[in-house]
Amino acid sequence: MHAARCMMICIYRLSSVFNIDIILEQLGAIIQSTFDEEPTTTHAKALSDLTSKAGRIVGMLSEDDDELTFLRIRSKHREIMVSKYRLI
Repeated sequence: MHAARCMMICIYRLSSVFNIDIILEQLGAIIQSTFDEEPTTTHAKALSDLTSKAGRIVGMLSEDDDELTFLRIRSKHREIMVSKYRLI
C-alpha cells in the first residue's frame, strides 16, 4: 500500500495548487468530483476508456513490464486525475 499512500500525498499536494475537477481510480470508480452525478458518470466512462488505452501504450513502450499508475490531464479550465490505486 506504499504506492497508494504516495499517490494520496501527490494528489493532496496538487490539490493545494490546482483546482482538480475529478479524480478517478483506473477502472473508472469515482474518488472525488466537482461535477454533478450525471456528468461525472459520463466523464468517468470516457476516462476509463482513455486510461485503458494509455495503459496499453505504456506497456508497449516498456521492455520491463512497466504499467500505468497515474494519469493527469490538464487543460486551461479543467484538471483530471486517474490513479491505479483506490485512495479513499
